[in-house]
Amino acid sequence: MKNIRQISSTFKNATVHPESFQQLRYLLVWLIIISFSAIFIFVGYQYANRYGLVIGLFSSIGLVALLYFYDSIHLNSMFPTQELEGHDPWGILQKSNRLALSIGIHPPKVAIVDSRTPFVFTTGFVQRRSSLFVSTELLKRLSTEEVEAILTLELLCIKHHHTSIATAAATFNCLLRILGEILDLVLAPPFMHQHRALPLRPATFVLTPLMAIITRSFVSQRAVLNLDQAATQMLGEGHTLARALWKLDAYSKTLPLDISPADAHLFVVNPLAKRKWTQHFFTHPEIESRVRLLAGRYPL
Repeated sequence: MKNIRQISSTFKNATVHPESFQQLRYLLVWLIIISFSAIFIFVGYQYANRYGLVIGLFSSIGLVALLYFYDSIHLNSMFPTQELEGHDPWGILQKSNRLALSIGIHPPKVAIVDSRTPFVFTTGFVQRRSSLFVSTELLKRLSTEEVEAILTLELLCIKHHHTSIATAAATFNCLLRILGEILDLVLAPPFMHQHRALPLRPATFVLTPLMAIITRSFVSQRAVLNLDQAATQMLGEGHTLARALWKLDAYSKTLPLDISPADAHLFVVNPLAKRKWTQHFFTHPEIESRVRLLAGRYPL
């Protein structure tokens, strides 16, 4: 109960200026990106003069491009997705567009994911290029009111830059994961390439804690609490959203999603099975705390 009271106190204090809080974090993310770009250019120039300067400049442009197109390059390849443009048997595109306009943002692209796990998440470093991913199983297992509550929360993530920050964290994690795989190929003994049953991944092992640190540094529990509160104010009550979150958490335990832990923070509820090493990638407050704060009790 002490932990619940502490989070409740944080929740009350966090709702004073939620948009300003996220804007500040968004600016800090941009500062990190600019710093990395400057480091690329400086190091390139120091080691290879003008050629290094050109390499560093293109590396900086590549980093920004990866942030901009991350959802198209990586996330769309993770799932069998179908972007909704006209034919929409679920009515999800019309509902998403209506909610987006009422919130005051550009309607995101909507993609339906064929998955046995109910989930929803948004991506996009730039608000006008955001994408909303909804699994078919979520549309089957949640009521119409619960789907609308979850969509409201996800669209508010876009408005308050939570999606942008989470996408930036996933992008940096993706770069570290690629770096780790390249180093593992270089460092692994020759016999490892022939006997893949003995997976020696020293570089990935070393870089994984760094990915967890980046994820937890970028994605704030206070931001999640702010968004829960903003969605509650827009919906007029918190019970429907609490019920939807509770269901998604239960499904994530019985039907965990097979994804990289470095991408799990993008989801409204972490879809991973909680194990010793994956728990370091769990950035959201415990579902019990969120439900208690939204509905006043747990379980529902």
